[in-house]
Amino acid sequence: MVMLEYEFKIMELKRTIHWTKLAEIQELKEFFAEDFQGFQQLIEAQIEELSKFSDEDLAKLAKLRALEVTNGCTQWGFRRGDPECLPLESTRKCMNMVMGFIKRKQLDFPSAGQIEFNEELKTFIDLGRKLYKDALKNHVKASERQFYASSTA
Repeated sequence: MVMLEYEFKIMELKRTIHWTKLAEIQELKEFFAEDFQGFQQLIEAQIEELSKFSDEDLAKLAKLRALEVTNGCTQWGFRRGDPECLPLESTRKCMNMVMGFIKRKQLDFPSAGQIEFNEELKTFIDLGRKLYKDALKNHVKASERQFYASSTA
């Protein structure tokens, strides 16, 4: 019963977004500088889109996103030659594992088992993957703006 009360209180939390702090993040600076209000509205629209998912689905997406971010940090650390970076083979293993999760739209954890995504989430993941490719691989400026708004949300 205590757990149910706690979960209910989490759902009731009001979010406070510190927009000026977000605008200081290196990767977001140019988008806020070009059109602060427009970029803010784009992020808010993405938050609204995410709010349509259940808490259970959001938890699944959060786990996938955490893996994506970890993979990105691992790759950047290796490319920069950070002293703490993983060796090449481990960096590749991390990348391949996370990319496999994204492509299969299924997470496999030794300690937690398998996490599967329903069709709505699979479509959402596919759209995110396409946006990522357009933004960061194909260098489409509008997609890059949308990608960073989505990622921020």
